[in-house]
Amino acid sequence: MIRLCQEKDFDKVLTLLNQVAMVHHKARPDLFKQTALKYTYQDLLELLQRKDYEIYVYEMQDEIYGYLFANIQTTENSPIFYDEKVYYIDDLCIDENARGKGIGKALYEFAKQRAKQLNCQRITLHAWTDNNKAVEFYKHLGMKAYCYSMEEKIN
Repeated sequence: MIRLCQEKDFDKVLTLLNQVAMVHHKARPDLFKQTALKYTYQDLLELLQRKDYEIYVYEMQDEIYGYLFANIQTTENSPIFYDEKVYYIDDLCIDENARGKGIGKALYEFAKQRAKQLNCQRITLHAWTDNNKAVEFYKHLGMKAYCYSMEEKIN
């Protein structure tokens, strides 16, 4: 079952955020600190209060196996872009011990339905190129790259 996140879920959500942090740190230790989480307990409380932000969890038999963080982004009156409303997936994580069971696909399909309900024109997200499993997962779901961030290391 996919439902809105509640404060009682934060311990598990923080555990999952730690799993994501470790994936990023292992792939890019030059960028990601080993012990840093994207969000703290206090951050999660604040995100739950925002009207433009949503956090959902995937729960089965009273256990949380994944989450979806998303927010609505709008472009209006831009000199170069058409007005649009985008459902941005800020973070999506499945417990490393529960991957390959359709939970990620279920959360993504849920995100697509939310985007439709909110009259969004598209769904976007960022995936680090060094996280090959995530990139391939999103491609398998039908997503494709629409821009690239590029770098050249100097030192």
